[in-house]
Amino acid sequence: MKKNKYIFMIIGLAIVELIIIIGSTMLYNRDFAKKADIREFYQSANRIETKSDFDYLLETGLGRSIIQTELSAVDGVTMNQISTKRKFIVIKAKYQKYLPHTETYTTTNSKGETETHTRVVWEWETVGRDVKTANQVKFFGSVYDTSLFAFEKYEQEIPVKEIIKGSNDSDNVQSTGNGSRTIWTGVSEKVRTTFYADLTDSGLKPIAFPNEPRDKQIRLHKNQPIDVFLKDELKANTPHPVAWTIITMLFMIAVGTGGVLLILYE
Repeated sequence: MKKNKYIFMIIGLAIVELIIIIGSTMLYNRDFAKKADIREFYQSANRIETKSDFDYLLETGLGRSIIQTELSAVDGVTMNQISTKRKFIVIKAKYQKYLPHTETYTTTNSKGETETHTRVVWEWETVGRDVKTANQVKFFGSVYDTSLFAFEKYEQEIPVKEIIKGSNDSDNVQSTGNGSRTIWTGVSEKVRTTFYADLTDSGLKPIAFPNEPRDKQIRLHKNQPIDVFLKDELKANTPHPVAWTIITMLFMIAVGTGGVLLILYE
């Protein structure tokens, strides 16, 4: 009777291992197919580095394109506090005050009793924000709404000395007196970038990746030659069968070891 029980447990363990192999194979095939679609998606894209190529492909609506260019604000923005001539695609000011706050904390005395205390701590607290964004940007002579592009990747700290005359502060924190300060961030008036977009009959549009809805904005990538951009994207979407096999084997070993120990100590 006990022998039959062991046989059933061994068969059950073998079935579990088989299920792991089948499941892992199915997941790998799905991942492989998805990455193959994306790789073909990138490799078949137009490559645009000049105005003439852009104008032609936009006029003919020839679809997916990788574009390396410079985006610049048509109507660069500034703020009243900025005293230099520098302008931006996006400029952000975060206003903070150094304020006291009461916090509660507990201690345990020598008798093991808990005692509650309060103390005053001073912290920088955000009390307001200002954001200004250029209405339009241009590249290759074409003008587009700024909202078409996702500029977050290009947002950076703005040194105070670059926007306030007479300042020598190289960081982005401006002391404004009376326990107040302003923290400056933004996107420069001009940025070099590489991005992927659709050139359609109705104009420039965000991309729609395979089996995904169309992006709401055009994703901006770091400025790099198109060949380098493609190499990075293809590398990121390369299947790794060896790694997948090793992970599957480790999982099988873990399950198998647990099953054997269960049988031995049953």
